Parts: sequence; C-alpha cells; structure tokens
Amino acid sequence: MGLILAGERSGVGKTTLTLALLAALVSWGERVQSFKVGPDYLDPQWHRWVTGRPCPNLDTVLTSPAYVCACYAYHTQGMAYALVEGVMGLFDGPNSTAEVAKLLGLPVVLVVDCRRVAGSVAALVQGYVQFDPQVQVVGVVLNRVASDRHSELLRAALEPLGIPVVGECRQQAALHHPERHLGLVPPAERGDLHQWRQQLTTLGRSCFAWEVLRPWLQVQSQGNAVPPWAPLRVSQPVTVAVARDEAFWFYYDDHLALLQCAGVELYWWSPLRDGPLPPEVGGLILGGGYPELWAAALSQRQEIVHDLRRRVRRGLPVYAECGGLMVLGEALMTADGQLWPLVGALPVVTRMTQRLTLGYRQVVAPQDTCFVQKGQTLTGHEFHYSQVVGGEPQPIYAQARVHASYLHCHWGGHPAQVQRFLASIQQAAAQVV
Repeated sequence: MGLILAGERSGVGKTTLTLALLAALVSWGERVQSFKVGPDYLDPQWHRWVTGRPCPNLDTVLTSPAYVCACYAYHTQGMAYALVEGVMGLFDGPNSTAEVAKLLGLPVVLVVDCRRVAGSVAALVQGYVQFDPQVQVVGVVLNRVASDRHSELLRAALEPLGIPVVGECRQQAALHHPERHLGLVPPAERGDLHQWRQQLTTLGRSCFAWEVLRPWLQVQSQGNAVPPWAPLRVSQPVTVAVARDEAFWFYYDDHLALLQCAGVELYWWSPLRDGPLPPEVGGLILGGGYPELWAAALSQRQEIVHDLRRRVRRGLPVYAECGGLMVLGEALMTADGQLWPLVGALPVVTRMTQRLTLGYRQVVAPQDTCFVQKGQTLTGHEFHYSQVVGGEPQPIYAQARVHASYLHCHWGGHPAQVQRFLASIQQAAAQVV
C-alpha cells in the first residue's frame, strides 16, 4: 500500500515531518521509497538526501493518471515502505493530494498546525474527513503543540471523531529550515547536515505512533513493473551534457532516468567550475535553478560563455528551462540592478522582479525547435521571479537547434518530444561527420 502525508494547508510543516519519518525508517535499516506530489524540485532533493534514492514526482497534469500509477508501481518494487509527501493543502489545486490519494488508493494522514487552535481542531479535522468520502483520512499528526495542557485539549476534542492521533510534535525551533525566494535551501548549501539528520531521526523515532503507522506504510510490490516512461532508443551512441551545480539543478529524477534507459550517456557539467564542453557532447540540457544568485560568477567565466555561444551557433541542440533560458540570453539583471552579460545565444534580456509567476500552463509552439514542432501543445509549469525585458513575452524561444522556455516540462509526459530532441542530436552529429 503506502501512505500519503498531507497538510491541512501550506506551511504546516509536512516536509520536515516527512523527512523525520523517512530518517527514522532509514536509521532502522528499512527500504523506503518516497514520492512528492506536484511540480516540485526542492523537496525531492531533501528526500533523496535522507533515503539515498531518487524521489519521483507524481503529477497527473504534467504526465497522466496512467503515468502516475505506473511510476508508483515501478519505484516501489523491492521496497518495504512507501511514503508520499503531499502538495499545499489536501484538496488544493489541480493534481491535488486528494486526487493522487484516490488514484493510487492510498490512505492519508493529515498534518494539522495546532499553534492557534484547541477544541476547534475537531471541527477542522471533521471537515477534512467528510469533505470527500473517497479520500480515506486515517490519522492525524498534531504539529507545533505548545504544552502538555495544549495536547490534552487537542486530544480530548478529537477523541469523539474516532480518528487516531498518530503523531505529536512540539514546536521545533532547532528544525527550522532556511528558505529563499523559490523554496527550501538545498542540501548542498547547508553546513550542518549531520546534526540535522540526527535531529530529524530523533524526531521521527520519538514523535510518531509507529505501531499504527507501519501497516499503512508497508508495500507489497508485484516485482514485475516496467518503467513508466515510453520506451525510447537512440540508433547510435549519444552523449548529452546536463548542467548541474549550485546554479542549475532543477531536474525531475524520471526526466534523467528515461534518457539513460534510452541509451544516452549523461555528462554532468558544472558551468561554474568545469571547462568548456568536450567535443563528444552532442546535446545540452540547461535546467532551472538559481542563475540569478551566480550571475556574476557565470558572466566572468568568459571561456565558457564564448565556447557555449560558438557551439550553439554551430548547431548544438540545447534544451533550456527557466534559468537555462536566462543564461542563454544576452544579459541578466539581478535584483540590485546590476546587468551581467551572458551567453547571447538568444536575443533576450531578463531581469529579476518581486512578482512571482506560478502555475500550470499549456502553450502552443509558435515555431519549430529541437524539442517541439510548430503548432504542437506543451503542458508544463512556471515558477519564477524573473521576466523578459522589452517586447511581448514568448512561450518558447528558438535559435537554430535551441528550445528555451520558462515552461518546466516533465519529459515522462512528452515522449514524442524527447524522441525529437534525441533525433536532433543525432542529425547534428551526422552533419559534423
């Protein structure tokens, strides 16, 4: 089976509690697979840090219901436990946590922020339990409980509902997780990871009713599930560079796994530290991340900037999302008003703003790129504080074999477009030969 940990709203602490549950299971030597509902790059990084395993995203909008079911079956093979972290509040948005729970037939444990409630917690929980009878809310975690007396009041109010309290956590100032404008600070940028893991493990072991949770968390794998993505193959060896460092690291785990299953060799490349791309690299993926925090360093890497501009102009197939689009442009204006020249492969300038652009999108390609044909529809997700300066913003920017957009796509939902990208790489290599 497996279990979904859902919040009654955003900001209730469900990510920390999810990590605590995972850390406890890992400390006991258990095989546990985690998942994240929705289009999230940040929380899955922390899941991976705790479990040592990729954390797939479950998103029916970016992929499909069939893909989500196949993804869950495939990644739980050989696992003893499975834990899914929800997104926002239980019933919020398209691809809500409730929708995924119903699709996969998983029970839900609801995390409630108790800082400003006592007896009223019963009305809140009862509302969630009765709102959709198809969603099986089997337990409650009381988070940010202030005192023993507060705990007594909460438990007494919930007792008539018959919904068990399966966890209680007091306010944990030491477990506060630093954030920035797009979410949690990633593991690579925290210096206290060993201490924080110990704190999470202690919390996970001590604050939950494991005798109740374990049966819900257990999975019985069929053992013969196939990968959820469509089978893709390359007819000749292909090497694709993937930009990955502090400035570029927004990638879905399945996104990269499907390339490897197709026979693609991935070349991990840091624009901040490595030299120019080697000649054998036939394509480049520039994902999202935080180039605005590293704009000065990227701009000053003149050898990298000039080489990448030259390679793009000579026809290197490039797929770029959000931060990748910004770096391929002529310049990036940071929040302090500084203008940093960048690759210049696209005639765009971007600047940081105070306005968040967020949400699912469907766009129609205005022209051919290495990833999509003119007139085709792409579904993706936007999440950024930058914008293109001047002119009407375009859903997709293209130059030769470049595909650049603010749209984050899950490649599991676009197999034909991924095959087109691979074909473009092979065609480019053939022309060079």
